[in-house]
Amino acid sequence: MQSTSCKGWIPIRDAAEKLRCEESVVEELADRAVIRRLTDGDTTFVRSDDVEEVVSIQGGIVMSPTDVWRRLILLERQVSRLQEALDLMLQVNALSSTRLEPMSDKTLLMLFINICEELKAEVWPIQRILSCCEVFLRINDEEMARVGELAETQTPWRPFYELCLKQLRYVTTHAEFPIDLNLQRCRDLLVRGRCNLRSIAVISIEINAGQDTSHKMLARLAATDVEEFDALLKQFRERSGRGHGRLL
Repeated sequence: MQSTSCKGWIPIRDAAEKLRCEESVVEELADRAVIRRLTDGDTTFVRSDDVEEVVSIQGGIVMSPTDVWRRLILLERQVSRLQEALDLMLQVNALSSTRLEPMSDKTLLMLFINICEELKAEVWPIQRILSCCEVFLRINDEEMARVGELAETQTPWRPFYELCLKQLRYVTTHAEFPIDLNLQRCRDLLVRGRCNLRSIAVISIEINAGQDTSHKMLARLAATDVEEFDALLKQFRERSGRGHGRLL
């Protein structure tokens, strides 16, 4: 029997029963790389542990593949960000200890407005840059998505990312940078914040099904941030690499 030769893999019909959906929905989840798929002759199988993960993510509620994909991405990011948050709170003592506290809609909207205003400046005092660093490091994917809804924009991360790059250039080209420890500390925090904002931008684009305008915008921003653009490309490749397989 074919299924016995595919340990850890189950036929699509069995996956559909577990997920309480049509087989076409399972196929779509496989197309989106939410679950792994392989073929053995004329039979298609999906990875059983991936199916169990989707079942746990759904929480007993039948969701569309798009909703499953979005929730999966956000859950993965939230777990990794929680660990990052705990590590950062131990390492960066000068920043606020409220990193894990959720921000209200009013706070998020005012934050977006303030970031847009800061983007107009060319010079910032050290304390202002540190305050911005806290924002760049603290904000997460879910909060950025809420900012997009409140500000009615599909790319809410853009002013945050542009301000981070602008302040990073200001700090590293400052005449006192080689001898000023505060400026050097700002540089280190801005680099961390840039990594967080870049990840948020990538996740936002993936959730929005890679809309062409978002891809072009990210490309333009990355053109001014060549130093770690290879890391960004690596993220895209890693997230798209969980596709089709074939049993040999």
